Amino acid sequence: MPFTAHPIVRAAVVLVTIALSFVAVAPAGAEVTTSTTPTAPVDDDGPIAGAGGVAVFQPEGVAETGAEPVAGAVALSVVPQADDADVWVATEAGEVVTFGEAVDHGDIFGVSHRPIVSMAATPTGEGYWLAASDGGVFAFGDAGFFGSMGAVALVEPVVAMAATPTGQGYWLAASDGGVFAFGDAGFFGSMGAVELNQPIVAMNSTASGQGYWMVAADGGLFTFGDAAFLGSASGLVSADDPVVGIAPTITGAGYWIVTSLGQVHAFGDAAAITLPPEFAIEGLIVGVAARSTGNGYVVAVDDTAGLDEFEQFLTTLSPERIAIWDRLAWCESTGRWDINTGNGFHGGLQFHPRSWRAVGGEGFAHEASRAEQIYRAEILLDLQGWGAWPACTRKLGLR
Repeated sequence: MPFTAHPIVRAAVVLVTIALSFVAVAPAGAEVTTSTTPTAPVDDDGPIAGAGGVAVFQPEGVAETGAEPVAGAVALSVVPQADDADVWVATEAGEVVTFGEAVDHGDIFGVSHRPIVSMAATPTGEGYWLAASDGGVFAFGDAGFFGSMGAVALVEPVVAMAATPTGQGYWLAASDGGVFAFGDAGFFGSMGAVELNQPIVAMNSTASGQGYWMVAADGGLFTFGDAAFLGSASGLVSADDPVVGIAPTITGAGYWIVTSLGQVHAFGDAAAITLPPEFAIEGLIVGVAARSTGNGYVVAVDDTAGLDEFEQFLTTLSPERIAIWDRLAWCESTGRWDINTGNGFHGGLQFHPRSWRAVGGEGFAHEASRAEQIYRAEILLDLQGWGAWPACTRKLGLR
């Protein structure tokens, strides 16, 4: 089914971290805490782990549901009413990778002008939404489009998304704690008026849809509506290992807060999870989702192991930089990286063979991967500037 999308426009995406204590001006309904004693033991036995792709964590251990590397992964969603091995993983470029029996309902790979930052599934498991950093929302399958922030100049970028239990609405959260509600999603408060120590990185809805949790990179937790405050990981998280997500238990009386290297902090009725010592992480955890049973959670791992030199190069570029090349490719070739129309130019960025060879390319550009074409385009840019693509860079305002 074709996706429905609100036009994505340029918006401010600079992260601002203000290292000040929280001030006592939190909106009604917000629990503001920078440190607390957990109500369940913190798992200090070492980090949890996951192979490249997806892994399920549960009290009885871990179950890998996919071992293929997912480069550029940023978020995941478990298919509701299905096996927890059925998982979608979204990449920052807008690609959706499926695991288990999850059905691919489409994506926006090569189309979005801003990086994808989050995703959420419908309650039927027959669709999902993708959210971009500028607040654009893309709906697939039976997911409805209820609005977006794509046409609004945001103060800070969107970083998280959560769907209502009915599937008839969703929330977007910005890095400064601002919350935007659409459809039947109620607004229960935000942190937009509070100076945060660290940016918000994730949010989750309560089972009733009458509240939500937000968590910051330093483990600070904020609750709104009927979301229970059961403890915070603030003061327990290293600056080199930021929090990436929160997964509530099915009762809503507990949650796990997970970091990029896999440290897990359990609160309330969230059970401690013991893993075999031989289970080692390969990559960084980038997304966390509660299991449909509420008994454990699923993580997505961004794994660069096994990537070729060009794919490795892409991991050194910012999402905004990669988005520029995708926009340029869309203008030059409608985003078709393997195109060869016979006009003397090849690939997504329409390299002339002389230019391609001048930057070290072999054969023709359309025979190379998207990653290699971007790699060699960066070299050409250093040599000739944006004038190497005169019409499209002028149209896109790059020169």
